[in-house]
Amino acid sequence: EEMCVILLGFIRAEMKFDGIDMLIGRIKQDIGIAKKALDEGIHKPFQVDAFINGRKPRYSLKNFEINSKWTTSKKLLGWTLFRIVGRRDNGSMLELMAVCDKQKRCWIDKDTLKRDSNWQPGWFDPPS
Repeated sequence: EEMCVILLGFIRAEMKFDGIDMLIGRIKQDIGIAKKALDEGIHKPFQVDAFINGRKPRYSLKNFEINSKWTTSKKLLGWTLFRIVGRRDNGSMLELMAVCDKQKRCWIDKDTLKRDSNWQPGWFDPPS
């Protein structure tokens, strides 16, 4: 099985433990520190990043508003980072524009963005 790892920060230096119980206790403490880091500040976008942690992202209406950011793990029109720039059919169809090339645009239905695991809300570097 393949696993992707992205280092977002440093929790502590290497430690030696006087037994398995102390090690397990420290691992639980480290998990708490990591969860808190994902709940705050610059690490928060990675909390629901399915490319990183395999969780399904939670969608809100904000994800589908004009100027919302989206990333695809498979290049579309040569790019991976997009912004919603248009809506039609009561918001069921969304116009995406490549962030680095404003001439590259396409229409995609809202349900495809939700169902297709290649698409995730927000901007980040997808795995290569």
